This record gives sequence, structure tokens and C-alpha cells, in this order.
Amino acid sequence: MGEKEERVMGFEGMGHNLPPAGKHEPDCLCITCGAWFHHLGIMSHRAAHRRRKERCEIEFSDGRVVDYRFDRPAPARP
Repeated sequence: MGEKEERVMGFEGMGHNLPPAGKHEPDCLCITCGAWFHHLGIMSHRAAHRRRKERCEIEFSDGRVVDYRFDRPAPARP
């Protein structure tokens, strides 16, 4: 199995390799779950972590990695 084939097969969350590019392919990774999501659906997945008050780390299609700390209380407003 070649390097390119391994990269495509690892797309189910086995690593941080980007999945095959395409219009309907998932392109955002929830690092916490190890699951790939389409860029239009990743926010509803993030909301599920927020409802469960879990920490959530997401790698977006543009390469940004954001750590959402829903496990901490929100800071007090002045």
C-alpha cells in the first residue's frame, strides 16, 4: 500500500491528514472525537460538545485549530 493510499484510508479520524478534496467531502476534523465533518456541519457538532459541557478541539478546513473550553464556567461579566 502506497503513501497516498494510506493517507486516504486514514481519513476516518486516524490522524490529522486532510481527506480527499471534493465538493461534498468532509473537510473539518474534530480532534476530540477523531471524526471528520463537512464545513457546514461542524458547528452543530461543536454545539453537541457545548451541550455536554466538554472541551472540544477542531481543525478547520483552512488549517486553523481552535480549542473550545466548554468544560470551564464562562467568565463573570462586569
